[in-house]
Amino acid sequence: MVATKRVGKQRKAVPVLSVVFCLGVVGVLFRSSPSSIDGAGSVVGRLFGMPTTAAAVGKAEKCYEKYLPAWVRGDPETMANAFMVGSKELSDKYDNGHRFFYAYQPYLAKMVIDKLENSKVCEPGFSGPKPRIKFFEIGLGCHFKFGGMKQGTPGGSAIGWRAVFEQLAPVLDFELHLMEFDSKCALAWHAEHKEIAHMHTGDAASEEDLARIVKETNSSHDFDVIIDDASHINWHMIKTLEILMEQIQLGGIYVVEDLWSSCKSWGAN
Repeated sequence: MVATKRVGKQRKAVPVLSVVFCLGVVGVLFRSSPSSIDGAGSVVGRLFGMPTTAAAVGKAEKCYEKYLPAWVRGDPETMANAFMVGSKELSDKYDNGHRFFYAYQPYLAKMVIDKLENSKVCEPGFSGPKPRIKFFEIGLGCHFKFGGMKQGTPGGSAIGWRAVFEQLAPVLDFELHLMEFDSKCALAWHAEHKEIAHMHTGDAASEEDLARIVKETNSSHDFDVIIDDASHINWHMIKTLEILMEQIQLGGIYVVEDLWSSCKSWGAN
């Protein structure tokens, strides 16, 4: 798929979305250049049971292999279990009503391996910087009825992401940014979880707020993953995508969760 991007005063066609999946309740957009479409193809293979990149890591005998956690080597269920434990069961991403890791694990496992393969971590005398995965998740889960809060506690998803990627700390840095509309809830949560993520507040459908947050995150089109788990209101999701898609670097993914809300009895839509 080809989209247009403004270059100076003109609009230039650029390859943006090479792969679009809608697996029941989560949509994944994969941003790539034409030369990386083969890589996207291997992701397709992983989703539908074909040979996988992660499964072949052992044959490479790379120095980083010993640091790869089970969720990178394994399958979606392995990552779902790791996320459940890491999030202290405060997220619904892994439960039977969502099962998002059938979409997440293939992409993220491949992303980890590609980052390490293209780094210098295996060179003698390597001293850094380590390769990095940069995340931006919209929606902390501040409302029990509509916001994904579990057990009366927001932030389960952020805690889960930190836990699973922290397993790669010896060879990979993980930078997590969060955005939440309810500033009081967000700042109260962050005061107790500063080690988990960087917190930003604002409206995900506001061009001004998103521009400010892009500046706060020092983003230069370098997010590896952006996840929209916010209001699930159709025009919000579309507006956020239109604004933030260009902040994904090539090879990154843009995820819209809970797409079922667009076609079922979600009152706001």
